Amino acid sequence: MVKLRAAAILSVALSVQGQQPADRYDALKQALGLSDAQLSQLQKIRSAPTARAVPIGPDPIAIYPAGGFGRMPRQPAPNEDSLRILDDSQRINLTAIQKVWDRWDAMAFTIEFGLIDEKLWPGGSGTLCYLPIRAYAYAAELGLSEFQILQFEHLREAAQATHSRPPHDLALAVLDGSQRANLMAFETALQVANEAIELRLIPVPLHGEPLCH
Repeated sequence: MVKLRAAAILSVALSVQGQQPADRYDALKQALGLSDAQLSQLQKIRSAPTARAVPIGPDPIAIYPAGGFGRMPRQPAPNEDSLRILDDSQRINLTAIQKVWDRWDAMAFTIEFGLIDEKLWPGGSGTLCYLPIRAYAYAAELGLSEFQILQFEHLREAAQATHSRPPHDLALAVLDGSQRANLMAFETALQVANEAIELRLIPVPLHGEPLCH
């Protein structure tokens, strides 16, 4: 059976799999090994205004709208201040966490067929596109059998009557135990990545909407 590849590249998040975080950002805290002091610093940065462009030099001379000359302004990366809080090993783990956004196909399938909450979509569910996709096109992500594909299609056909997605409990019942474990690992990885976005550690990914395909 083909497993969700996100589970392999995000093994740093598996220690929190199946747990319900007691505090906000607890999943990310465990995945990165953040100390309480680090988490407090990151939360302060999150609540602070976004940094403005600052001049640096010696850069090529820039012509400004008023016709003056000066140093080329530089816009700091949105996550620059937050990354300074992490040590080298935590930055390496963060890189693995960020790679979950490479699994757009898995995210599209699991959201469209009611397996995970659409709130886990990066940037918020308001950016989702609601054109339907076909289960067979993404079956490899969970190692679905032909019978399971038909079950998902029937669930979606029934839900389209009310312009909604299949109920989570019915969609989950289609999967076997191993597939559910892979799904849980992927869902945990998405939660960790979203928490990293909130704390300005990684940017919101800029990609097309796979649910529009």
